[in-house]
Amino acid sequence: MAIAPNSTIFVSGASGFVGSHVVYQLLEAGYSVRGAARDSKVANLQAAFDSFNTHENPNRFKAIDIPDISSSDLTEALKGASGIVHVAAPLPGRADVDTTLKSALKGTLHVLESAHRAGIHKIVMTSSIISFPLPAGPYTDDSWNPVTLEEARTNQWDTYNYAKTQADKAALEFTKAHPEIDITFFCPNWIFGPLIPPPYSHRLIPEPSPSALATSGYIYALINPKNEHWILSPGFIDVRDVARAHVLALSSQYRYPQQRMLLKAPEPSSWKKAIEFLEARFPEIRGRLANKDEAPGDEWAKEDKALEWSVKTKDSTWPEGWKSWKECVEDTIESLLDMENFWKGKGLEVRGPEEAPL
Repeated sequence: MAIAPNSTIFVSGASGFVGSHVVYQLLEAGYSVRGAARDSKVANLQAAFDSFNTHENPNRFKAIDIPDISSSDLTEALKGASGIVHVAAPLPGRADVDTTLKSALKGTLHVLESAHRAGIHKIVMTSSIISFPLPAGPYTDDSWNPVTLEEARTNQWDTYNYAKTQADKAALEFTKAHPEIDITFFCPNWIFGPLIPPPYSHRLIPEPSPSALATSGYIYALINPKNEHWILSPGFIDVRDVARAHVLALSSQYRYPQQRMLLKAPEPSSWKKAIEFLEARFPEIRGRLANKDEAPGDEWAKEDKALEWSVKTKDSTWPEGWKSWKECVEDTIESLLDMENFWKGKGLEVRGPEEAPL
């Protein structure tokens, strides 16, 4: 079910880290986009991509205020759209248990029900690696994380795991009742990478906002000499590759072999090496870098139980290759240093990374 590049796509969570990259790549590919956000993010989102609007096509990008993805009326937002990329979801620790479950489960079903009423058949959804049985998989369409609701109420990570898993299951059940809907799930590992390119990033994040960095805040923490914030498990995927996979699936330029696709770079992610990359690439910030002797290194990276699967399936997952760990880390810091300079140029205080991103 191919969707032509001149079609209109609705993107939920468009102001977020992943969503903004999806919007940017869709616009670069020739699509028109309606991006959902809420509150003050709507104005920033419109400002970020307003330059894509022209006299000939004044509505190529439109930011839409959607206060609650689980209940807001999407009729106007979906009118005339040919496809949906559903990215919106709360990150671990950003909301309480009930809010997280509501946003993930009810939000997903509300998007699907709204799509069905609008006659939209092509949907791409952002899930997570945690919807599979961790750590060793298997990472197949019928393999699921066994986390229970009782466990979900014990800590923020199990809350997130349960919410994403149940949302995906509910979406698959919905498509069984509506087989005309073509849906693809992408299940990324830890997502790192730069913000969207400037000046779009400057308009999207006009002032320092740690939450806007999402999981890439862990890489930002590498330029804190007192950093003690390391991710819980090894593995990574660059946000630009995540967005590219969504666009490829939406356009049917590439046929993914599974309905639920693990997105994971087929190489290890040593944080000690990450700091060494930065020492060589950015000598001017060596005094800001975290202590590489305290950073998880090669032995820790070898604990990545899903790495074998991503290596085995790399040819079917990445038709045009993927961003390396070195490229991901260096490009992320280059992007964040640019943002620091932009904020400082506006007279804003830039304190650098101090607290844990999640």
